[in-house]
Amino acid sequence: MPTITLKDLESKPLKILFLTSTSLILTFLIARNIMFTVYVYGDSPLITFTSTKILENYILDVWHYPAYGENFPIPPGYLLTYFFQLIALNLKKIEVFYFLLNLGIPLSMFSFYIFLGKFSKNFWTRIFVSTLYIINPVTIAYYTSGGFTWFLVFLPLALNFYLEIFEKKDFPSVFKATLFTTLTIWCFPTFTPTLLLTLTIIAIYYHLQPKNEKQKIFPKLLTYFILLIPTNLTIIYPAYLYFFFT
Repeated sequence: MPTITLKDLESKPLKILFLTSTSLILTFLIARNIMFTVYVYGDSPLITFTSTKILENYILDVWHYPAYGENFPIPPGYLLTYFFQLIALNLKKIEVFYFLLNLGIPLSMFSFYIFLGKFSKNFWTRIFVSTLYIINPVTIAYYTSGGFTWFLVFLPLALNFYLEIFEKKDFPSVFKATLFTTLTIWCFPTFTPTLLLTLTIIAIYYHLQPKNEKQKIFPKLLTYFILLIPTNLTIIYPAYLYFFFT
């Protein structure tokens, strides 16, 4: 019977297979009881397609509360749940909605694995650290407190493509960084100050490097931060109202 050796895992398909298997096993161990079920405050038993009022509030109204006179910013990331619901409705399976909602758990391991490629090319090191990313107490506490797990998927990708702006100095990296940074902010708006501080520190670090091509990077970096303003106006404007008029 053939066996897979460490050397065999130099093959990219085998690496993907191993990473997929590891993420699924870890997801089963930490989230098997909730992968196809979701609890929502005030709903007993679990939500179904007949839980009209709860679904209406949770999915259809949650991102545009300011239109009704409420000036507290609500995460636009919940737009994703609307598309998850449409898929589930077409398939006539509420379990599909639950599954897509929780799919962020295994996918977050993939995204962190990609991000770690900036710091290490060792496959086993990246697998080990990616495992810690989804089973550490902070991540689990975020999830069990009701956090949107897709935030954990978008954050490493946002940082990964942001670093590529400095490495590749091209506009495709700018657009990819803008996309995933926006999705990260949408999923967890209150994390924005921490994220922007981190991005600023990275920019200062690269600026201080003696051999850095500052003239090529600056237009890309400026474009990146300018693009973040219109893509996050649904958060910036209600946040402005909330902090200055309440």
